[in-house]
Amino acid sequence: MILNHTDSITDKDALAYLTERFTKVGAIVEAMPFDPHLAKGGIIDTVHELNKKSRLRLFEITAGLADKYVPDAERAAQ
Repeated sequence: MILNHTDSITDKDALAYLTERFTKVGAIVEAMPFDPHLAKGGIIDTVHELNKKSRLRLFEITAGLADKYVPDAERAAQ
């Protein structure tokens, strides 16, 4: 479950509540930072329209999904 902030004011209580509720039913919950391009909805050009922080978070979330479904994949040495 990805929780997306729709305005620049983060409601920490709402985020905690939703995280707890979805976690109780077995969901993995991730939060995206506020990004005006995501807030408007519709099709998003992730290369040109997302700000750097949002794009990085999106990569982190997708990497976590990849690890969940392909945990034994070879990784380049860091």
